[in-house]
Amino acid sequence: MNYSNWTKFNSMFKGCSNLIELGTIDCSSATMLSNMFANCTKLPYNPLVNVTNSLTSLDYLFSECNSLLTLGDISNWNVSGVTDFTSIFSGCNQLTTIDISNWDMSNATRMNAAFSGCGYLTELKLPYNIGKSDMVYTFNNCSSLAVIPSINTEYTTTFSA
Repeated sequence: MNYSNWTKFNSMFKGCSNLIELGTIDCSSATMLSNMFANCTKLPYNPLVNVTNSLTSLDYLFSECNSLLTLGDISNWNVSGVTDFTSIFSGCNQLTTIDISNWDMSNATRMNAAFSGCGYLTELKLPYNIGKSDMVYTFNNCSSLAVIPSINTEYTTTFSA
């Protein structure tokens, strides 16, 4: 399918618990990706490419994708317009590395449970400035994560485990 002109992918594959393979999805026009792969429990990789447009919505994008082994190159996604990163990777308990250090998260207002349940996560790279975020349960059950990256919490409104 040609997805290049689509802007909203919300809940597109949500709950497709047996999905194991999917062709690449061109997201060059995408603005909303909320819940796109939520509860795709057998999907082993991220099929999104060309995520270059200004995104506004990413909450629950890969939530409970507990077979997700790789995110591919997500480092250059344009997330400067995204405010809600709630549960974006929650329950991705097979991921060992997440590098979003190049993301502009200065407008973030919610990162609640963003990495919660990422039990095998050993390396997490975040941008230093993450806006005025609520960070409730952000790192909950990240039992293999030995180092939480330095982040500016000056404007963080709620930070709890």
